[in-house]
Amino acid sequence: MAGKTPIAFAKESDKAAYGQRQGIPNVKCQPPDAATAALKGAGFAVAVNATPVPSDCPAGTVAGTTPSGVGSKGGLVTLNISSGPQPGGNPGGGGQGGGNPIPKPTCRPRPGQLCLPGGGTG
Repeated sequence: MAGKTPIAFAKESDKAAYGQRQGIPNVKCQPPDAATAALKGAGFAVAVNATPVPSDCPAGTVAGTTPSGVGSKGGLVTLNISSGPQPGGNPGGGGQGGGNPIPKPTCRPRPGQLCLPGGGTG
């Protein structure tokens, strides 16, 4: 392609690049059938993640969606089904958080100090 003049293409619009963007309905803690109907009614295709995730929602309900918030109309939204809260742990939920307890802080630094390993300040 040596000696050829480059062609200056116009930047595509966001709509051309990503499709028509729209809000994804919040279906958290809903039964999967109701969540699927709501998402299909909003113009999305729906899939279900086969692996349940820990969440604060009852087991068997929707813990969250991937993506959440905004998606492309006609695009795929995956339902993440809840395995229920995990005993003694911080619930995850649709890809948010883990299943581990939240550690309590062991260091309370004063202004200008940092927490050091082992809980001391410096």
